[in-house]
Amino acid sequence: VSWLLTMTSKQSSGNSWIGSNWGIFSWFRIQPDFFSPWRDAPDLNRLIYAMSVYGYIAETLYTPIMATHPWGINAMTPSANLSFDVLIIGSGAAGLSLALRLPANVRTGLVAKRGLEEGNTLYAQGGISAVLDARDSVDSHVQDTLNAGGGLCNEEVVRLVVEHGPENIRWLFEEGVEFTRTPATGSSGYHLTREGGHSHRRVVHAADATGQEVETTLVRQLDSHPNVTVFEHHIAVDLINADHRDGRRLRRRCHGAYLLGIKTDK
Repeated sequence: VSWLLTMTSKQSSGNSWIGSNWGIFSWFRIQPDFFSPWRDAPDLNRLIYAMSVYGYIAETLYTPIMATHPWGINAMTPSANLSFDVLIIGSGAAGLSLALRLPANVRTGLVAKRGLEEGNTLYAQGGISAVLDARDSVDSHVQDTLNAGGGLCNEEVVRLVVEHGPENIRWLFEEGVEFTRTPATGSSGYHLTREGGHSHRRVVHAADATGQEVETTLVRQLDSHPNVTVFEHHIAVDLINADHRDGRRLRRRCHGAYLLGIKTDK
């Protein structure tokens, strides 16, 4: 392990960035208090919460690099100390969506464990659930999710995901994702399917290769984002944490990560 990526302690007006799970594909500014239910929850609930927002980038991980365009930082000098404004670990739909939505002046590192496109998103076949038809509702989607979760879901997180679902489907479409449109379901403009646990047709899809369409489209969009440097075939071994005093409270913050090049063992 010889790559040390560090971030300066820059804050974004007290806000945090998150990239949602692959049902949202986005980032939002949220107040730190949003995470208090997670901190105070039992271990199982905390795990469920973490999984529901796995794209979350702990704080704004702020941290020049020897960049090659468009991607491909695969052979680096051992023990390189690299600095970015934002470090994103994972190149699936969540990580790519966050990278593409960050401002152009934000220096961003994006870590992919294998090739950039390779990962769970690429092989997802079904679709993405979102309230897109006028006959459906946010409350119905929330209730279906809570019922399917058997009491393990954090309702605040579920509602956050569901409420932002439609706008993020539209964002994906604007990025070039070709969802199946015919025959259109109701007023949605898309062909929606109904899957287990849902009381309405609300699953938008790209034939039966939704993940492949989403992943490859977002990867192509990186060509127009030179502020994003990609590390293919690298794995995050450990996070670099430090304690910071916030008034009377001592808070642990993430400042970076140690990366290991899988092909080079460096």
